[in-house]
Amino acid sequence: MIPDWLVPGRTENSIAGEIERAQRALGAERSAAPILVSSGERSALPHGQASPKLIADGEPVLFDFSPVVRGYRADITRAFHLGPPSAEYLRLHAAVTDAQHTAMAAVRPGVACRQVDAVARRTLAGHGGLDRWFRHSLGHGIGLDQHEAPLLSPYDDSVLEAGMVVMIEPGVYVPGVGGTRLEDAVLVTESGCEPLTTSDPAVVVL
Repeated sequence: MIPDWLVPGRTENSIAGEIERAQRALGAERSAAPILVSSGERSALPHGQASPKLIADGEPVLFDFSPVVRGYRADITRAFHLGPPSAEYLRLHAAVTDAQHTAMAAVRPGVACRQVDAVARRTLAGHGGLDRWFRHSLGHGIGLDQHEAPLLSPYDDSVLEAGMVVMIEPGVYVPGVGGTRLEDAVLVTESGCEPLTTSDPAVVVL
């Protein structure tokens, strides 16, 4: 669906509207939060709400949306690119993908939330110091509210427990290059975690 809508000359707002309509058509009751669509230099805003900006060829576009179904929230962030991405943008996305993988590998009962956040930051630091462009916490709980405890941040000493569902969303936002983020849900199990999101994490090149 999104690739059909994502064409140069459309506004971010119009594409957010398409997403909202599609969510409703597929059974969602509403969005839990404003739909985020940020293109070009605006993709370097960690949580850039859709705007009247026209999307142009050669730009990255970051999407974050959160449908509500039977009272329960979902959440996902994915990156698209109109035309071939630069090598630097692909480097950023590869680093974010690595950070998400290492963070998920650290999720298990008994681990403090701040430790999982630290794993992601260390991974980004190993990619040429990209941790300095990671400007928010790694994730949050989700369920009947969009942002529930626990918070996967450097300041949360809460301990993960089996049965929790948490979002893992590392991102980097570099002025002049753009921003990219991956956000996926995982279920904390007795021995680790089970990813609940099935969407391909790669940058979708149009």
